[in-house]
Amino acid sequence: MAASIVHESEVQRQHTRYRLPVQCQFGDQSFDVIDWSVGGFAIHAPGMDISLRRVLSFRLVFPLEEYDIVLPIQGEVRNVDAGKGRIGFKFVNTSQRQIAVLRYIIDAFLSGEIVSLGDILDVTARTHAAVPRTVPKRSEPHTAAGRLMERLRPLLSYGAIAIATLALLAFVVTAVYERLFISRALSAAISIDTITIAAPVSGQLEVVTEGADLIPGAPAVAVRDWGQREVFVEAKCACPVVERLLPVGSTVTEGAPVLRAALVGAKPFVRAIIDEDTLIRIREGTVARLEFADGTITEVNLTDHPPRALGVAGLPGSASTASVVAFDPGREIPLDWYGAPVRLRFDSFGASLIGRVFD
Repeated sequence: MAASIVHESEVQRQHTRYRLPVQCQFGDQSFDVIDWSVGGFAIHAPGMDISLRRVLSFRLVFPLEEYDIVLPIQGEVRNVDAGKGRIGFKFVNTSQRQIAVLRYIIDAFLSGEIVSLGDILDVTARTHAAVPRTVPKRSEPHTAAGRLMERLRPLLSYGAIAIATLALLAFVVTAVYERLFISRALSAAISIDTITIAAPVSGQLEVVTEGADLIPGAPAVAVRDWGQREVFVEAKCACPVVERLLPVGSTVTEGAPVLRAALVGAKPFVRAIIDEDTLIRIREGTVARLEFADGTITEVNLTDHPPRALGVAGLPGSASTASVVAFDPGREIPLDWYGAPVRLRFDSFGASLIGRVFD
């Protein structure tokens, strides 16, 4: 096949461009190479949106009679002609071996020789390293400040290495400590012992007490059933209301929860769901660290304030269950925080053999 050569001005290009059969692979896409040289190539890619100066990785495929040569290479976008769908690249980060292979393929195509695999291996095996130039010695500083910096430079270097080493050591120690002694609750929130008032019949919700506390003898919830009969639930205590679940006007079914009120004298606690591994770690000497929504943090020693089991809960998307446990918050909690999330983690170092030795 006669190869056509495209010559251009030396001001525009430093290398002669050749129109030889080459494919350019970029990811899962393949493009026809319009022309190429040892300095770069151009592809036909209509509709491809790409920015100048961007460096991309390609694979150039040179088809031969019995096999293909695939050359991984990088190119920088130098020009884009959206009208013609032409994108030009300049080779960057090319090694001497890659350049040698490109030159050998060009010479073989132009001379009409068949490129053999053995010849390619010979080209890539050659040593292309140049003789290193002599590095000039750095001149001695002439000022006192320069001489001082020259003396301090080794110390600064050793100091930087020491700081980096200590930082890496601290990271490793912290990671090991977290792995061995730190565990976290799956979820945690402020809770309190409550009573739930439900809809007495199915119908439309007409009354939900608006006060901060229930009024003994007054209706806490009233529902008008489908026969237009009003049925209400009378409050039995002056319990503080902590949650209204449904607004007035809602359609309810019999037994649906409408509001919750705290038991008189009850104190808020942290209700947490923890997995089996964490439950095993919670024993005498473990410290619970609680971070609340206002940013305050408390630490509670579970030896002095042991948790209280509340039951079990199912894990979403799993047949396994987790334990529901109540923890002392270690501070006064206002009632209007009911339901607020809490970040809860456990440090079992004090409960471990090492912790007991250092205690």
